[in-house]
Amino acid sequence: MADKQSNSFSTTQLAKKLNRDAKDVFSLLSDRGWIKREGKVWRLTAKGEFEGGRYTQHEKFGEYIVWPEEIKQHRLFDSESFIFLTASQLGKSYKIPAKRMNLILSELGWIERFHHGWKLTLLGQAVGGQQVEHESTGMPYAQWPEQVRHNLQFKATLEKLSKHNEHLSKEADFFIANGGLCECLDGHQVESAALAEIDNWLYIAGISHAYRREIPTELDHGTEKIKESISCDFYLPNG
Repeated sequence: MADKQSNSFSTTQLAKKLNRDAKDVFSLLSDRGWIKREGKVWRLTAKGEFEGGRYTQHEKFGEYIVWPEEIKQHRLFDSESFIFLTASQLGKSYKIPAKRMNLILSELGWIERFHHGWKLTLLGQAVGGQQVEHESTGMPYAQWPEQVRHNLQFKATLEKLSKHNEHLSKEADFFIANGGLCECLDGHQVESAALAEIDNWLYIAGISHAYRREIPTELDHGTEKIKESISCDFYLPNG
């Protein structure tokens, strides 16, 4: 509803002017920290007040939040802000399956395992993620705004993975030329993109591992026991 005393509008009226669903606008403002839910009502945060939000009183509806007319031009309401992607949709353009994309998002600290699904973390909320549940199974998962693709940390991770995949796709680049090393996401230095692919998978999956670990062994040689060490490409201490 419009505030008759000034050219301000309620959040529901603002949604209509933006040609958006009111639920999506409330969710967007909440995710960005402009408003917060207290019981059954929405309250302004300091950020919301800074952006021009204020309270007005209505005889029938009581106190509610209104926004100034110029808020419609705020960059928050760009079309990308209303496009939310699942892990599957987010990974599609990078040719990364949903399962692995969720592991990448987990490695970034944006989501964490929760029962059989994924729970949004505070870091995930900070980049605009939304916590949702599957309609039929109730399984929790996260959705991401379109602009998360431009997040510097996300881009750096995907670019490094893309670089490794490019090496893997070219037989001539399978081993790094001139004895150079390929840096993995966890900082390990390996001799080929193929080894980097394995290391990255272990790291993203949260599996503890060591590279080029020397494993001491004791072999029977007749009546003697010979101690020696075996070098393995990857050592998994937890099996």
